[in-house]
Amino acid sequence: MPEMDPGLVGTVVGVIGAGMAVLAWLSASQAEARARAAEKRAKADEEAAKLEEERNDGPWFVSSREGDQMLRWSRGDSWNLRESGAAASFERSEVDRDIPMGTPIVVVMDNIGSEPMCGEITAKLDGEVISITREVDKAGSQKRWWISYPYKPSAHGLPMRLVLEFTGPSGAPHRHVYTTGHGMAQIARLEPPDRKSSSDGSFKVPE
Repeated sequence: MPEMDPGLVGTVVGVIGAGMAVLAWLSASQAEARARAAEKRAKADEEAAKLEEERNDGPWFVSSREGDQMLRWSRGDSWNLRESGAAASFERSEVDRDIPMGTPIVVVMDNIGSEPMCGEITAKLDGEVISITREVDKAGSQKRWWISYPYKPSAHGLPMRLVLEFTGPSGAPHRHVYTTGHGMAQIARLEPPDRKSSSDGSFKVPE
């Protein structure tokens, strides 16, 4: 058997060694990439679970939908949403535009989430504290909520930021942010974001 050139043997060994080193490096790199991906997925799952818990731990208000036209604000009294020009709801998409400056108006909302602890919520509209009220618990009532604030004709339809602070059923404090329009029935939650919402939270001023 002919002898192999020592130089050639060295070259072959060197090439094989270099190839093995490259394979080892690629394997380590792939393992590191998999570890980073797994860590990223775990972090994303943790954040998603936290967000889901925050979404469900308290009220989630949406624009008023079809229902009883009578809004019960006390055990002996109710408000006819169809007849009142100062109430925005499923009966009226906006309040009457000829309402005098400073007149209290209401925007009716449906709560598709859970009730806040002790039924208490602090509401601020563009930084100003306003009232937020829950429909009285009475036979036939739908336990809706409404916000009330002074009407300003020049601001009709303009976008407003509604911030609600409350304690959820779990005992955890929450701060939710909504967008609405002055005197309008439309309302949408911005923070935390809704699961299947494609809206960018913008509010279009009506013509």
